[in-house]
Amino acid sequence: MSNIIDYVKVHGGYKINRTAPFCELDAIVLSRFSYLPFHKIKLEEKETVASVAEKMRKLKSKDFGWPEDAEYIEAMGFSKRFSTLKVTDYCSKNSKKITEQFQAISIHVNSFKVFVSYNGTDSSLHGWREDLNLALLDEIPAQLSGAKYFKQIANRYPWKKLYLGGHSKGGNVAMYSAITAPDLYQNRIIKVYAEDAPGMSKKVVEKDTGVSVLPRIIHYIPQDSVVGRLLNHSEKFEVIKSNAKNFWQHNIYSWEVDLATKKLVRSKVTKKSDFVDKTLDRWLQDADETQKKEFANLLFKVLEDSKIGTPVDVGAAGIHAIPPLFKSFRSLPRADRGVIISFVKKLLITAYEVTRENKS
Repeated sequence: MSNIIDYVKVHGGYKINRTAPFCELDAIVLSRFSYLPFHKIKLEEKETVASVAEKMRKLKSKDFGWPEDAEYIEAMGFSKRFSTLKVTDYCSKNSKKITEQFQAISIHVNSFKVFVSYNGTDSSLHGWREDLNLALLDEIPAQLSGAKYFKQIANRYPWKKLYLGGHSKGGNVAMYSAITAPDLYQNRIIKVYAEDAPGMSKKVVEKDTGVSVLPRIIHYIPQDSVVGRLLNHSEKFEVIKSNAKNFWQHNIYSWEVDLATKKLVRSKVTKKSDFVDKTLDRWLQDADETQKKEFANLLFKVLEDSKIGTPVDVGAAGIHAIPPLFKSFRSLPRADRGVIISFVKKLLITAYEVTRENKS
């Protein structure tokens, strides 16, 4: 089945205009743009998609965060639809000290519209830790940076209306930036696109006062979504079909595209997704804030000391990850090991309770 790279190749010959208007696939494509390794090239103040693609042709496959990204930017650079779009205002922040990993860039759709693209999580362990902090804190540094970046773009281009978009944590930051923005900025937002993005605290959603921006937020999740159903969601969502399994559905290159209709293929959430969502939601609600923070600190200490890397690296290593993780776990003081064991037990008990409820 086709994906967004196929869309760029097949429909890339048609520029964005009245006869070939901006569509949801364009939004997914531009949301992915912020994932590119801009720190590996020399960016001028103003670039185009084509000039970025040209510079990135010199990079190696390992320089890209995801294997398909190299093919993606190559296709973008050759397409009439995207190649001439101006690229400006690259911003990147990466701080282990305050646990922040943030990246954003703006792509100008035309003279009157700009797409603000927020990056998700990179390969750093503190970037993943910031993701976990979404469940522990009302606000995280990347959200605050995202809101500040959005206002800067809105002020720099006051005649332009704005799209916001992002995948995973990037989608969360896009939603946060829109929800917390003053009406002056919210009124210029055309639409916010979030792709399999975790939600946010109720306190943040309550900041959407005046003319609500929530109806302009559209959230896409795959049928087995885990990440995109975490925490609180008040926005509209669409379930789309992925050809991957389990967590790997989080990869937007696995999302199926109908090239004839120029839309993502729709689906329905699975029982598996409902089960995981209900289990994790109840598990997190039952633990108090102190317990959750203590568990999070210990979990990432085990990961860091094991030298394996991020949770994705652990998954990729499979059974080979067990010995170093167990060794790191055993090196903790007995009391700390007890905290982790207790929390995991609660998760297993919660999963059992949800399973019984679903059967009754």
